[in-house]
Amino acid sequence: MNAHYALGLINKSKAEFNIAKDHLEKALEISLKVNDDETTAKIYNGMAEVFINKGEPTIALEKCYKSLKISENRNDKKGIATSLNLIGIIYWNQDNYDLALTHYN
Repeated sequence: MNAHYALGLINKSKAEFNIAKDHLEKALEISLKVNDDETTAKIYNGMAEVFINKGEPTIALEKCYKSLKISENRNDKKGIATSLNLIGIIYWNQDNYDLALTHYN
């Protein structure tokens, strides 16, 4: 799981988004099987970043909200902040500044 997650992030940073998506999907499959909520939330955020870069904001938002829900259930303030920041970025990129600001705050 961790290897796929790391490879997904590396490939994302190299703008190899389809390869990144494949690794993150494999990592997600494993993290869901072993009920690792912390890692699952991180993977969803990583996937959201991939979809942001691929120009697929609807899917990116879906992944962010899944991560946000998990982080809220865990009371993981860093995870919550990361998800809200990504959601803000997506809305900002869509010129929806009010929703962006709401999520940034």
